[in-house]
Amino acid sequence: MQTTDYFSAIRQQRAALTPQFPDGACLVISIRLAGRPSPAGSICEVNIDNAARLITEGTHRLASKEEIQSFREEQEFKRSPSADPLEAARKRFGLLTGKKGDA
Repeated sequence: MQTTDYFSAIRQQRAALTPQFPDGACLVISIRLAGRPSPAGSICEVNIDNAARLITEGTHRLASKEEIQSFREEQEFKRSPSADPLEAARKRFGLLTGKKGDA
């Protein structure tokens, strides 16, 4: 791919991503490539410019809505640690039960 074609493809990808992500950031997931030791499925949040470059280069793809929701829930779980392991398990697995002492 020539340099002009490469940057043109990145600009096109950026133009397609901008309306989808007005806040300027999106989640991308790495793709397993032959000859690269990095694992597939690593998720990260990047700005639109980096997302356009990664998708154009074929090393990453956009995360699906389910993957985004799962990532956000995991981040929220990590952000709010609980001293009670049982409460943490309830939160992790979505068990909607009352706390101890609720009758």
